[in-house]
Order: sequence, then C-alpha cells, then structure tokens
Amino acid sequence: MPKHQPELAPIYNVFGLSSNHELSTLLVNVENSKRFSDLLHAVEREFFMVPGEPSGEPEDEGLSGDDECLVNSWGSTESEYLKQFRSALETIASEEIKALRKALGGMLFAFDDGVGREWSQDLLDFARKVTPAVEFKRVTP
Repeated sequence: MPKHQPELAPIYNVFGLSSNHELSTLLVNVENSKRFSDLLHAVEREFFMVPGEPSGEPEDEGLSGDDECLVNSWGSTESEYLKQFRSALETIASEEIKALRKALGGMLFAFDDGVGREWSQDLLDFARKVTPAVEFKRVTP
C-alpha cells in the first residue's frame, strides 16, 4: 500500500512503481506520460493530417470535410498503431516523391533544350533517371 494514499496503488502499478515511492515520483511519471502524449499528437497533427471527405449531411452542404489523421492512437493496440503508422509513412513518402518528380520534371522541361551549365549536367542526368519522361515531356495528341 502507498505510504500516504492507498487509493493511488493502481496508478503506481500502471507506471510499474512500488507504492512505497513518494507521490512526487508518481507525479513525474504522469507528467512525462502527458508530455510524450502531447509530442506524439503534435507529430500526428503536423505530418499525418489529410483533408477529409465532406460528411454528406444536409447541414454540412458546401463545407469541406474535417481533416483526418492517417493514424489513430485511440483504441489501437501497439501492433495496430505501428501498422497504421507504417502505412501513413508510405502514403506521405509517396506524395513527397510525386511532388519531387513533378518539380524535377519542371526543371528538366526547362533545361531539355540543351540549356544548362556544365556543373548541372550530373544533376540533370540523375533527375532524368528518377523522373518518368511523362513528367517533363509534353505529350501532344
């Protein structure tokens, strides 16, 4: 039993602490848990939020959908969350690659007429390797 407040024994147990620890030790663990949770949610908000779909409800007509998070830590087991996180990383990376290819395609289109300096040749060659031709060659029907 905790020295001071026996009703706190279950909370001490959650943190793997002996109930003989001081209350200040328990509070540090609670504060750390809250801080880690806040950090995780900040990462989720910053990197894993995507535009949501409109609800379809009559009162929401004309409004855009609420943003949705690609990962859901609430109610997920550790393995479920890791699976969601892995999938979200792949989604984000895929979008970044598309954006990079588009940017490289624009650069290649601008330089494809042979304009460019000697120093840019290696960069342009690399860009051509990683960028599908459709990104920088204008296709005329």
